[in-house]
Amino acid sequence: MTISDHQIEEASKMGAKLLGMTTIWNHRYSNLNGARTNAFGLATHLLNTYQNVKRVVAIVGAKGRSQHSASQVVLFDVTGLDEMIVANLSFLSNNHDCASYELDAQGNTESL
Repeated sequence: MTISDHQIEEASKMGAKLLGMTTIWNHRYSNLNGARTNAFGLATHLLNTYQNVKRVVAIVGAKGRSQHSASQVVLFDVTGLDEMIVANLSFLSNNHDCASYELDAQGNTESL
């Protein structure tokens, strides 16, 4: 079982639904909340495409071996989940590397 498989299985048990996967470079110094990251871009796409998805959480999965290799990022639909459950999803990442995204009143993605 890979790190991402484990995260997906455990998040599913908490009620989160897998939406997709992407990568981030140099996770140690990158901010998943940044609008230029793949995670932010994919979260924006998912929030704009699927009307029933109101909140997305991204969690860093398998980490790249160095700053010159990509780390996996797993995105979940957490719409309607209790805040404590959403907070506990961060514990599925070794360093609690995660971000949460929603659309604001103007329809722009905001990172929480």
